[in-house]
Amino acid sequence: MSTRQKPAFVWERSVDFADTDAAGVVHFSNVFRYVEACEHGFLRSLGIPVLGGNNPAVAWPRVHAECAYHRPLRFGDALRVALFIENVGESSVTYRFVIANAREPVAEARLTAVHLEIRGTTAEKAPLPAPVRAALEAHLAKSPATPPAA
Repeated sequence: MSTRQKPAFVWERSVDFADTDAAGVVHFSNVFRYVEACEHGFLRSLGIPVLGGNNPAVAWPRVHAECAYHRPLRFGDALRVALFIENVGESSVTYRFVIANAREPVAEARLTAVHLEIRGTTAEKAPLPAPVRAALEAHLAKSPATPPAA
């Protein structure tokens, strides 16, 4: 794997029983919970607030989310979510995620989040602060435009 193919961040855990449906397969919506947990772990690792912060406070609402499911995840499976940065926009970031069990990729997701500044009861889209942009762009240089397909 070349440096360019290295994920910006990897999040791991095992699949809990509560994540599965009556067939013992992870419910499709839980994949988005895994993706979001990976994204939050990545932002925290960079010292970027996920929600709240100083004045103005910040939030990262999603404006686009998609997922292609290839194979099921099951209770007890080792779960690995690899985050790749696809694009850093003026006020947004687009991630790609490869979700895998211990044997193979099982899904690929894409998520775009927008940086909001919250002042009192008003929330508005705002340009990424320079330190946030620099941190994200540093990882963009290492992440492939299209990570390995699931």
